[in-house]
Amino acid sequence: MHPVRVILLAIATRFVSCRPDGASPVSCATMQPDHYNPVLGRLSEAQSKPSPYRLAARWDKRMEMIRVSVSGDRIQGFLMQARVKINGPAIGSFVNIIENPDATYQNCSLFTQFGKYSSVTHSNREYQEKLEFYWEPPTNISGNETDVTFFATLAKNKNIYWIFQQSNTLPMNMEDVKDYPYLATTGTTTEAAGNASSSNKASVVVLLLLTILVFLSSRY
Repeated sequence: MHPVRVILLAIATRFVSCRPDGASPVSCATMQPDHYNPVLGRLSEAQSKPSPYRLAARWDKRMEMIRVSVSGDRIQGFLMQARVKINGPAIGSFVNIIENPDATYQNCSLFTQFGKYSSVTHSNREYQEKLEFYWEPPTNISGNETDVTFFATLAKNKNIYWIFQQSNTLPMNMEDVKDYPYLATTGTTTEAAGNASSSNKASVVVLLLLTILVFLSSRY
């Protein structure tokens, strides 16, 4: 093959999917991936239509950390951070990232307010069906920074992506959590609630049957 064709083929391959090494350092602040569209001759733009993804965050009582998850559709690229305000720096630390071979810490050294482990991104081009990470709040929480929201850029491919997708907001202190759905013990709170409900219904049915049997036996 002609050398020029080899070079052109390599360039074309580079632009058919998300960055293989995760989001660029510049995108730490903007959460905007630098996905170039060779057909349009410019960077791809974020989608304005509704996203198929759902971000959910809840305190894990056993781990004493916040568990954040993403579901809804396949994900080829992502960038996730926790922020007090949408235009503020990423805070806290994602933990145990090494256990996920498809994730890595993003290099945000260009921005001094961003913590070393405050931003996670993809480490390859493999599709993922869902994401799940654990996050620890910073130790130096100020009085007016009590709640946190998780923000993510989520890409189906290099040309179809959504930026600043956000989760529910949670207190950074687990003791301040008042709503049961946002305080998990084991598994998901939905599963726990469902199991408890089924158990209660079964108990009522058994009690009703015993009452009927006692009544019938007293008549005969």
